[in-house]
This record gives sequence, structure tokens and C-alpha cells, in this order.
Amino acid sequence: VLYVVEPDAVGLLAKENSCGSSAGYLENLKVAVEALSANANAELYVDVGYWMLADSTNSAKIAPIMQELGTCGKVKGVTINTSNYRSTDECTTYCTNFQTAMGKSDMSCVVDTSRNYNGSPTSDWCNVQTAGIGKPPTSETGVSNIDYFMWIKPPGESDGECSTGGTSAGSFYADGFTKLWDQGYFVGEGGLKTIAAGTGVVTQQSNQTSAGSSVDQISPVDQEVSGVGTVAPQDTDSYQTPTTTTAPAGSGASQSYTITPTATQAPTQQPTQAPTQQPTESPAEGTKCKVKLRRH
Repeated sequence: VLYVVEPDAVGLLAKENSCGSSAGYLENLKVAVEALSANANAELYVDVGYWMLADSTNSAKIAPIMQELGTCGKVKGVTINTSNYRSTDECTTYCTNFQTAMGKSDMSCVVDTSRNYNGSPTSDWCNVQTAGIGKPPTSETGVSNIDYFMWIKPPGESDGECSTGGTSAGSFYADGFTKLWDQGYFVGEGGLKTIAAGTGVVTQQSNQTSAGSSVDQISPVDQEVSGVGTVAPQDTDSYQTPTTTTAPAGSGASQSYTITPTATQAPTQQPTQAPTQQPTESPAEGTKCKVKLRRH
């Protein structure tokens, strides 16, 4: 069972004068790691903001936190690019920076490839219009320090009502999904058709906010509250499936089919049952997970 633990928490914890330290993030993470590690099949990856691994100074702040969490349970490494758009090559460099800061390679990385096919030339994080769906989830990454590609952010799930367009955060964004598909891996490398070409119809766009309603395009490193990437997908009742009509006869297409996008759940789901046994391995010899409970 793969667990992605607390998106953005370590990044906020490592940032100076942030809410991470004052709110007791580290102690809470220790409790979470220890509890989840009770599952004998658990593999834990603690989420780290990619921007914290972009240089040696910030990577050095991440290392002691991860070393301490590693004494508490089955922490196999970190997740990079959760709900973001950084390319796989870029994330591989960040993982190398992480391992260098740790001074060893026993912890590796998971990359969220859900929307990173085209990378991102800027720090934009909200419904990036040039993005494309990345490589599908797999353990066969072809990269020695990347254990898994995962779709942690469901393709089509909106980041929010941005200046570039979008529905409310966590809801399905039909126009955004169309762009992700048409500009992504399955069309670019898989040989599949774009949505319009595949269905032979024009898809009705979902309602969008006007350009006047926007979200300030700030880097996640400046966000004290991690709203992006942590919102769970909405119930399916809130999604609007595009209305389609069959392509006219004689149009030249040998067949027509409709692709109905959905974002009701991430490819990697949380476990549906509680752990049934204690972990089969203990933390590194000579170290213990020390948790100080705080009263508020």
C-alpha cells in the first residue's frame, strides 16, 4: 500500500518562520508515520514541495526532518511535484539533490506525473493552459532513483478559479481536461486521438469565471496554507459530463466513440481497511522515534 503523507507539510516545516513549526507539524507527522507503518504492506513517501529541493541550501533543511521521520516507521522516501507541473527530468534532478543532502541513497522518490508532460516554464500552479497528462502510473520508471510515477492529482481536477479560467478547486474542469488530454502523453506518444477528433463532436465547455475573477499567481513557496493539491475530489454529482452528438454519416471516420473524462478518484487510492498487524521491520538500529505531544 502506497501512502503519500501530508502534501506540503515538510516544505512548510523547513521554511523559516512558517506555520509548520508553530503548529507542531513535525510531531504530528511522526504520529502519522508510526500509525501508518503498522500496516505490514505499507510504503510511505512524505511529500516535499519541489521548490525545497531546487538548491543545496533548502535541500539541507529537508534532510534532518526526513532523517528524524525515518526513525518512526517505513519511510521509503519523498514525493515530488504533487499537484504541480514540473517535468520528470526536472524532478529527477530534485530527487538527486535530496539524496545528496541526505548523504545516502536508501530513500528514493515518487513523481506526480498527472500533468507534467510538457513541464512548466514558469512558477504558475493554477490550471496551467499548456499542460498535458504525463506518463501513466507505473513502477517501471526507467530512472534509478524514482520508484514510481503516480497520478496524485487526478487529471481534470481544477486548481481553482484562476485568471486563466477554471471551476472551483477540487471540481471537474472539462475544458481543462480536454487541454490536458490533447496536449498530453496519450496523444503525443500513445498515438490516440484528440478528444474532438475521437468523438467527431464539439464539446460544450463548462461554465467558467470571467477574466476579472482571478487568483494571484504566486509560487507555492509563498503559501502558508497549502490549498492546492490537498483538496479531495468532489462527489460525482458535482461533475458535468460534456454533451455529445454522433458524427454525421459519411464523415470519413470508420468509427466514433466518446471519451468521458472523470476525476472521482486518484489512481492510487487510500486503503479501505485498517492495518491488521504490526510492521515487520523496525526503525534503524540505535534510533527511536521520539514524539512529544503538545496541548493547545
